[in-house]
Amino acid sequence: MERLNTTDGLSNNRVHHIFQDSYGLLWIGTEYGLNLYDGYSFKIFKNDPGNPESINSNIIWWVVEDEEKNLWIGTGEGVSKYLRAENKFKNYDLYGDYYSTAITYIDSKGRIWAGVETENILKYNEENDSWDEQEYVLIDSSRNYGNPGIVLSMTEDINKKLWIASLHYGLMWYDENEEVFKQSEILNENEASDFTSYENLITDLYSDSSGILWITTRNGVYKYNPALKKLKTIKKYTIDKLNDWNSYNCITQDEKGNVWIANNFNGCLKFEGISDDFNRIEISGQNYSRDGKSNIILTECLWDKSGILWIGTSTQGLIKYDPNKKLFAHYKHNEKNKNSVSSSEIYSLLESKVHPGKIYVGTKGGGLNLFDTQAQSFSTIPFDVFEDRYGGSVRSILEEEDGSLWLGTWGDGLLKMDPQRNVVGRFCPDSTNIDCLSDARVRIIRKDSSGNLWIGTSGGLNYMDLTAKTITRFNREYLSYSQELIDLIKNKISRKLDKAKIIKVVDSQNLSAEFEIYKPGNYLIVTAGEGGLSDTLMWDYGWIEDSNEKIVWSSDNAESTYHIGGDGKNRVKIETIKLNPGKYSLKYKSDDSHCFGKWNTDPPVEPEFWGIRIIKIDDQNELERIQKYLTDIREKLLIKGRYIRALHLSKNNIVWVGTDEFGLHKINKDENDVKTYLLNNKDKNSLSDISINDIYEDNKGILWLATDRGLTEFDPVKESFTNFTEEDGLPVNFISSILSGDNKELWLSTLNGISKMIKDKNTGKVTFANFGMEDGLGGMNFRSLVALKTNEGKYFFGGDHGLNE
Repeated sequence: MERLNTTDGLSNNRVHHIFQDSYGLLWIGTEYGLNLYDGYSFKIFKNDPGNPESINSNIIWWVVEDEEKNLWIGTGEGVSKYLRAENKFKNYDLYGDYYSTAITYIDSKGRIWAGVETENILKYNEENDSWDEQEYVLIDSSRNYGNPGIVLSMTEDINKKLWIASLHYGLMWYDENEEVFKQSEILNENEASDFTSYENLITDLYSDSSGILWITTRNGVYKYNPALKKLKTIKKYTIDKLNDWNSYNCITQDEKGNVWIANNFNGCLKFEGISDDFNRIEISGQNYSRDGKSNIILTECLWDKSGILWIGTSTQGLIKYDPNKKLFAHYKHNEKNKNSVSSSEIYSLLESKVHPGKIYVGTKGGGLNLFDTQAQSFSTIPFDVFEDRYGGSVRSILEEEDGSLWLGTWGDGLLKMDPQRNVVGRFCPDSTNIDCLSDARVRIIRKDSSGNLWIGTSGGLNYMDLTAKTITRFNREYLSYSQELIDLIKNKISRKLDKAKIIKVVDSQNLSAEFEIYKPGNYLIVTAGEGGLSDTLMWDYGWIEDSNEKIVWSSDNAESTYHIGGDGKNRVKIETIKLNPGKYSLKYKSDDSHCFGKWNTDPPVEPEFWGIRIIKIDDQNELERIQKYLTDIREKLLIKGRYIRALHLSKNNIVWVGTDEFGLHKINKDENDVKTYLLNNKDKNSLSDISINDIYEDNKGILWLATDRGLTEFDPVKESFTNFTEEDGLPVNFISSILSGDNKELWLSTLNGISKMIKDKNTGKVTFANFGMEDGLGGMNFRSLVALKTNEGKYFFGGDHGLNE
């Protein structure tokens, strides 16, 4: 259990009321101030004598919310209405005699009620912005004590019947036809309790799903059946009957239907459903005296929408209690324990289907581990390391049906292990081969319905056809022209068929080569230089001008270029053009870095292409063949973004790709189509951020996206987005991974702990329950894609601090 008190920012440790609004925020009424709690910190509202728009009293008894999201607050001096949009209060100092309002209530018809100390029950008159006294009828008119006195509780039953707890007349109900409050009848005299007696005044009311009215009094718990007009005693207390703290009771119900009662110094009672059977819940730090009185006096309780019980106390502030909470187990590297994980920096997780009870754990610098969940021990699976700068890192794992493994490493490419865990295949980038893996840092591996692999790397998206033994790239940055076209051009260069050329260009050049055409004809233009797709302009590029210095062709747009091997910034553009007779100038401009012969990173595979050249094509068949090569590459499925962060394969063969800089991509191979979804700050119906860390699809086909700036709910059919951020209760906006829960909730790992998201079935409202190191986490920083839900329903999350279960 967690405690929140004045040291945490609560204005006062005596809690009168707890209320959760439609936004999931908690409002806590105390003896000295109204508190707004967002899960992290308190905002306090207090009376400012010089400000008429401040709340009218610091004593807060009750809080309710109307349909316009405004709050109606019962205070020590009447009622204050909090106008949320204007962030100010409108005060109703009822009768002007400092009367305290014990309760405010809004019924199913939207009517606002107030129970005022020593006065009648009041109903708000919206038309006149005033409060009207309500009439009442007694069973025995000879026992008329005047107005009903303090009203400590109101509730509605399943038939929308309004019930109140009256100081003078006990249990009363509202007759809608006569518009009066009437005293309730109790037919079973032997069970009847005098609710007008001071030692047994009604302190709270609650109507359960069967229509039974639960009643707490200063010294007991009862059930009242309105249909039979019969009362049943559940529990009576004989301890210190006249103690003022006996007036503090509260009844609430959890999501499983269990009734809970915060019963002053008698403790917290949990009923099994709505039965008569109950147990007293033990609260950390709570002790009972010989006469049965608790040292912690409970004043209020509320089950919030995320399944957490909040308990108010008389002197210790708030108690936060989650009965289903299980502390996280934490695993980290221990040099003195050979059975510990080989590195505390967890890179990947996969539950083995071939070896039940075993989990593959990829680490940063510690290679591959196998975790035995029964023995709670780790063993290392060795493999040779060549280029991994951390000494052996496994960022992604995929298991085949025969127990063989695919490992995505962080520098040694993609590895294939046989069932005996021997490395039998390595797939790495090769600057001389365009049909290979685009990068040696493999982040994600997914298998589609055809049995082929989708591989996300730090250098683009790859598709491995295991039958054809081919690798196809889906990123323009690393997509290259066909080798047949390259060979055709190299052949023409070797035969010196250039009409004009500017080649072997060094730094900071602005060059020109003149040529003249005498007959109309088709020409092939080849130009290569330095550029990047993150910047639409090439840094080195060529173009053609006519005799009037009009540009007739240019390669200045990087998005029209392709990879020519080596580093991704080595770009080439090949096109055909028809030129009419006339004089032309071949142009080329270079910047001050990465030039021919002075490469500052991996050089292009075809360095002779660096510059620009134009070649005459006389053979019509050859022209058509070249144009076919160019058409084929233009029609390839391509996405933007070299850093592939997330991959999800839907059942309808749609591939969803999350990138670092270019948002979400939808790849439809069947229709040869790619669609991109980006952030648009001017449109609320867009992604929350362009960086996608994880993608989860629920059973309704809704995609949930973990981004750097919050959680996004995306409906692919309607193409609608709903974004959730820290303002909605997330512990931080950076979401690392997403897992599904057993009850349609989501578990999120973040850069600030773990969060559980729950959506109310009836209202659709979303709330978040956040977990930190006080819940057993080994750290707060979690890596993307390092999350696992096992077949047994256990959750694992990894970060730079180890593995959390």
